[in-house]
Amino acid sequence: MKVILISQRIDFVADRNEWRDSLDRGLINLVTNSGYLPLVLPNWSHDYDRNLSIVFKLVKPCGFILSGGNDLGQFDYRDKLEYEIIKLSILHRIPILGICRGMQLINQFFDGTIIQKNGHVTLSHQIIGPQNIVYSVNSYHNFVINKLGEDLEPTHLAKDETIEGFKHKIFPFFGIMWHPERIGNDQKINSNLLKSIFC
Repeated sequence: MKVILISQRIDFVADRNEWRDSLDRGLINLVTNSGYLPLVLPNWSHDYDRNLSIVFKLVKPCGFILSGGNDLGQFDYRDKLEYEIIKLSILHRIPILGICRGMQLINQFFDGTIIQKNGHVTLSHQIIGPQNIVYSVNSYHNFVINKLGEDLEPTHLAKDETIEGFKHKIFPFFGIMWHPERIGNDQKINSNLLKSIFC
């Protein structure tokens, strides 16, 4: 079975005084039900480049998912790990899907910027995809793309013309602002998403 490596968010559990890496089980189920083996990456606080390289050589993944959760810059070591994932993927032409925060990080890597915007934290809203097809997707983000990164091109737009999806012109990198692992999506947009991106 082909492996997809997935990054995780960082949460503090106050009543246990613990910092935890965590991931929505819905994403695990989505990846598994699409025919892949999901393996999660820890947020190493140091030696992230060395450790990632070791895991990559052992596992030989067919792709990466940069998951949602946390704001950019909130946890420096998570940002650095995911930057290393992008660098490794450029070197080996490995596909990446960035979900919400993951999309924002890909944009930042290619010198794009984001800004805060109201009205995007709702259960569902409509976006326009290729061939002007309209989809309903969930929406949980406080930030939107202000400046699109170099060689990125929009694939999906919200009705207010903010970018809800993009792809890279050269590398197999894709970003979406909705969460395919959560409720509130038109299933037509999610059913073949992973298979269209990963080998």
